[in-house]
Amino acid sequence: MIKEALQYLTQLARDSNALLKIDSEPSDVYFQRAPDGTLHRRTADPPPRASRVHSLQSFIAAVKAYVMDDTLASVWVSSSSVVAVLDDETRRDRITFPVTLTRTVKTLKRLEDNPTDLTQAALIRLFRVDLASTLEDSALLDAVRSVKFTKNESGESTMQHGMASLGRSVQAELAGTGGIPGAVTLSIRIFEEVDCTGKIICAIEIDVEKQCFRLLPIPGQLPEAIRSAENELASAIALELDQLPVFQGVP
Repeated sequence: MIKEALQYLTQLARDSNALLKIDSEPSDVYFQRAPDGTLHRRTADPPPRASRVHSLQSFIAAVKAYVMDDTLASVWVSSSSVVAVLDDETRRDRITFPVTLTRTVKTLKRLEDNPTDLTQAALIRLFRVDLASTLEDSALLDAVRSVKFTKNESGESTMQHGMASLGRSVQAELAGTGGIPGAVTLSIRIFEEVDCTGKIICAIEIDVEKQCFRLLPIPGQLPEAIRSAENELASAIALELDQLPVFQGVP
């Protein structure tokens, strides 16, 4: 008898905390059963804001619209996103503007991590497609086109620039202003979504034995260009949202 009574009381306590959903009610409305069996209508708190915008202008407009004067908000800028934390006390509501590195940056990163042997056609295609509009002087492509690789009768690799057979002395000439330079400066766009640019110096190697070229970004320049672009983006946002702190990093 006592056991059945305890089971009844336990079940009653469970039922009193039961939450019920009714299809005809809005999704944020639920009912809670009281110990006496009556139902009380409740309204759930709204879910955290997790808005995503598709432009910097929309991000700034959304932050201005949703940040309250009496709340402490912040903005965080990285190479993958710009995030506004609308209230640092709760840290629940956020507005995110995703950003992506350009194909140019990804191509240079790949060349830095995995140096690639390129034929003349491949090097020209690289500049015309993956690194389009990055060359400050298109004369480099003409210089690359004019280089011809041949093998002499002894099997020793040589190069021809125009009609002349090139030995070691002419290879040195190619590093000057009259031919293919030893390095080239590329003007690149960092992010797809915002106009932040940087300059990257790349070494140009000519491998006579393999009859190929290599384009090698100078180590450390890509990360520095990305950090500079983040700083430029953060500064632009700070000008528009001068009442908010703007940080480089992720919240």
